[in-house]
Amino acid sequence: MDAVGVDIERNTHQINSSTAFFLSKIEQQKLSAENLGNTYLLKKWVQKEAVSKAIGKGLSLGFHTIESSGTYCFWRNEKFMTHEVNVHPDYYCYVAGKTGKTKPEVSEISFEKLLNNLI
Repeated sequence: MDAVGVDIERNTHQINSSTAFFLSKIEQQKLSAENLGNTYLLKKWVQKEAVSKAIGKGLSLGFHTIESSGTYCFWRNEKFMTHEVNVHPDYYCYVAGKTGKTKPEVSEISFEKLLNNLI
């Protein structure tokens, strides 16, 4: 079974665009050119953290080395599919896995069900 990574963050976290060290050069250019805000930054962070967990490196991986393009992310010669999962309106959640497989089967899960499984 291929590794899968998941990350979830509260959507109220604020990321300063001038300290968005985790963006690739292309993502930084897009951020500047399109005047994108905190939602873009936070979703990129969550998406990249899910990919880094699927790789098995977690926060030790330099997220700027992950290039994201829509639902796909690229790291070295590897391609990952990511999927935003709606768990709760106050959170962003992404699931990531190597491509070659179909889209992750989880498309929605209730926040309460997720918490009940953790308790």
